[in-house]
Amino acid sequence: MTASSLELTQDKQDTQDYAMSHTDKVQRRSKYNLRAREKSFEIGQTVLVLIPDSTSSKTFSRWIGPAVIKDKLSNHSYVVDINGAVKHIHVDKLRKCHIQVFEVICDKVTTGHEQTRINHCAVIYDEDSDFGSVCHRH
Repeated sequence: MTASSLELTQDKQDTQDYAMSHTDKVQRRSKYNLRAREKSFEIGQTVLVLIPDSTSSKTFSRWIGPAVIKDKLSNHSYVVDINGAVKHIHVDKLRKCHIQVFEVICDKVTTGHEQTRINHCAVIYDEDSDFGSVCHRH
């Protein structure tokens, strides 16, 4: 065999080794991210934002919102308006906001005592069964 033939054979072997190692990495990654989904949001869409609490622990982070998507900087980066504060946030810290309650009206509640005042209001959904039978007023 000539020197160029040996060099060509070595290049072929190096290419094959690289392809095999790259394939293994991709296959491991695809199994690791099996349930991962790409997130994307539209401008004007309402979202929840994951904000770390005063501690450094991720356990105490909480979702706040609703916030509004103002601009899309990249596939993984958005400008979000959170109560008037505009922030640049990574998509991993965003979640779609599915429930939107714009107004809740509570009528005067009587309990049989004139002095009783109730300062709380709650939303009960039709599928909630914890409260038993609930009277619907329209």
